[in-house]
Amino acid sequence: MFVNVVPVAVISSFLGATGHPIDMATVFIMGISLGIAVDDTSFYVHEFLDRRRLGDGALASALHHVGPTMIATCEAFQLARKLGLDPQVFYDISSKASGQSWSMTSYCPVPGVGPKTPADNDYEGGFAAALMLKDLKLAMEAAKHAGVDVEMGEEAEELYEEFVEKGGGSKDFSGLIKMIDGSWKA
Repeated sequence: MFVNVVPVAVISSFLGATGHPIDMATVFIMGISLGIAVDDTSFYVHEFLDRRRLGDGALASALHHVGPTMIATCEAFQLARKLGLDPQVFYDISSKASGQSWSMTSYCPVPGVGPKTPADNDYEGGFAAALMLKDLKLAMEAAKHAGVDVEMGEEAEELYEEFVEKGGGSKDFSGLIKMIDGSWKA
């Protein structure tokens, strides 16, 4: 507000010091200018506090993370496995079809399938499930604040919450496939 009020104070001081008459119209305009300055400042302070609380970087990270996509990829591999389809064959088909995604082609949650990922190292390293959960919570808070219904995001948050509660917080977020297929042991 100080930065916004200074020009009004300087100009009114200049007018008074140089002997310019300050009539009702000038006082009225100064009052409007101060009101705009206060209103403008309060808006920016509110926005700053909101963004600082969520953090632009954290918000962007939360919105672009692939928690729900990884869950869908894990479920697809589980279904393929239950139907007797070899995971590598499923990967070879899916990674070139319309169902391909970053979770499938660059970060496959199945050990020995696709490029080397944390799945090949017992889900060590990579992006911790607890951090995915934190980002999903931020995204859900932002969605609520924006009035947007994101059911898949809510489901993803619940699944990662369960995985973290079962001891998977330090494991890579793709380790969720172990909980989905029933082989997770903390």
